[in-house]
Amino acid sequence: MNYNIKNMEKTVAGLRQDVDEIQRLLGGNETHEFRRTSDGCGYQQRRVITSIKSGNRATDWENLPLVSNALAAMDWSVINFGYYQTGNVITVTYGNIWHGTRSRIEVAGDDITIAANQTWIWVEYPFGTGAATIESGTDMPVSTPETLKRALSLWAYDVGTENSALAELCWVSDIFLDGEFG
Repeated sequence: MNYNIKNMEKTVAGLRQDVDEIQRLLGGNETHEFRRTSDGCGYQQRRVITSIKSGNRATDWENLPLVSNALAAMDWSVINFGYYQTGNVITVTYGNIWHGTRSRIEVAGDDITIAANQTWIWVEYPFGTGAATIESGTDMPVSTPETLKRALSLWAYDVGTENSALAELCWVSDIFLDGEFG
């Protein structure tokens, strides 16, 4: 009987070493989960580490910078609903809304002056009117059953330096809507 207990202890010790080695080799299987931010303009990520010993461990959700240095250097003015910046004036380029089988809605470009932090720029289209405009404000644009409000960008403004900078690029290119909307 003593012999069997010693063999079992060796076997258990060997299994522990095997588990430790597997854990070391895996280092905890790390994956990243992504989701849209609550404002619908941007993304968040978190790391999820699956550990053999302790199960899942997840870090807190963190905002991802949507505009990397490479993207910031791109000329966005050549794209519909793109932009270019001169000081605190953002010139939004023209674009189109394609709403089902209705005629194309041409949206004229516009100049928006950024004078407050967290300034949104969006396209506003009251369904069925055949017209849309570029709008701005510090309240997040939210569509209603009667009006589409498609966020284009969010801008940061530093009161001390009076400088503005792109915080999030939400949409560029024409807007396509199914015929069922509006």
